Amino acid sequence: MKAKYWLFILVVTLLLASSIFAWRSGLFSEKEPLYVAVSGPMSGKSEANGKAMVQGIQLYLDQINQQGGIHGRPVELLIFDDQNQPELAKEVALKITKESQALAVIGS
Repeated sequence: MKAKYWLFILVVTLLLASSIFAWRSGLFSEKEPLYVAVSGPMSGKSEANGKAMVQGIQLYLDQINQQGGIHGRPVELLIFDDQNQPELAKEVALKITKESQALAVIGS
């Protein structure tokens, strides 16, 4: 019975110590931005459509950020160019998922 008690105390102490360390090191910092990606025709024949997408999304994100962001964290936009080409769009989608910090993707 004593061994279980001491094991429980050890686990609770380790959890508490690791939580304090994470909090003090800024791991749970609310100042870190949240990222949203947009993928669309930012160049080529449909460039105007892509720029309109970016302007609309940025306008909305600016409104969210002016109201304090999401849970105190600002939202930033990451822009990716797929040139309105299906094969390039696949590559860009993979790049977004593997190399960016985006939580969501808007676009093709």
